Amino acid sequence: MLKQGGKSGRRIYDHAITDHLVEMSRRILASVPESAQSFKLTIGLVDDSEPIAFQLGGGVILVTLGEIAEAPSEDFVAMALAHEFCHTIRRHRTAFLTRLKLAVAAR
Repeated sequence: MLKQGGKSGRRIYDHAITDHLVEMSRRILASVPESAQSFKLTIGLVDDSEPIAFQLGGGVILVTLGEIAEAPSEDFVAMALAHEFCHTIRRHRTAFLTRLKLAVAAR
């Protein structure tokens, strides 16, 4: 369980919101190069008032209810999703963990 922001931080299943996020994601991913479309992505919703979207690695991207509630527009949420997709596609989390492992091994 996540410990951030205002509510429980638990992953929730609101089909209407999640389905809408998935549809937004499909539209965003339709515009990326074909080589980047091979990633399997999972979009989830978190019960937290903190306005944030983040990726956990392995293609899991979570969006908080706070992000949706405080976003000035749907385009803003789409931009946050696209930002997290870039982290996934560019494998930023894997690169960070590799650098961390090498740094620890060098001690």
